[in-house]
Amino acid sequence: IAELEKLHDGLHLDAPFLQPLLWPVSFPDVFPVDGDARGFDIVVANPPYVRQESIDAIDQESFAAAFDDVFTGTTDLFVVFFSRAMQLLKSGGWMAFVTSNKYMRAGYGEKLREVLPRELQIAQVIDFGDLDIFEKIAAYPAIVVGQKQAKPDQEAAVIVADLAVPIRALLNAEDRTANATEIRNALQDLPGIIERNRAADYPQALLRGQGWILEDPVLV
Repeated sequence: IAELEKLHDGLHLDAPFLQPLLWPVSFPDVFPVDGDARGFDIVVANPPYVRQESIDAIDQESFAAAFDDVFTGTTDLFVVFFSRAMQLLKSGGWMAFVTSNKYMRAGYGEKLREVLPRELQIAQVIDFGDLDIFEKIAAYPAIVVGQKQAKPDQEAAVIVADLAVPIRALLNAEDRTANATEIRNALQDLPGIIERNRAADYPQALLRGQGWILEDPVLV
């Protein structure tokens, strides 16, 4: 009994990270009990970069049950954050995420690649590839911005840009090293870089379940 009490005391059951967040309880004005479907105007996130190999099997089972709309076999942790964001958004609300780009091509991202264009009118998909933005961390960051809609227009143009090569070319032309500091300096003109390197007339329909290729539609 003494040993069990010791283990119990070591669990820190009052730790905030062990307490589930009940959204309707914490935000009753956003999720009213009268059944009127609402939600947040915007969800912005940079979810944890936790690879599937580092997630316990029991947690993977929980994710599969709770987020079956995006779960494919096993998943990196950030994928379920997308699903939760879409649950929390009201119709017309905006989502802006910075995550790894791996879901755009990896097998575990197949359902997510299908869900995002189906649930969101996607405004931007910006891929930074292997650029050393976070300094010595291979994060492969990408940005996705979209608006929750019942029937997104699949023919509407999306701003898509794969910036790894253009930014390296820019730094090379100015004889600057492609390190984190110089990359961040170059990204001060991010809107200009995107405008100069975006794929022209890229319809949302090209964001397919089999893989996202952010190139000129003629080449996709």
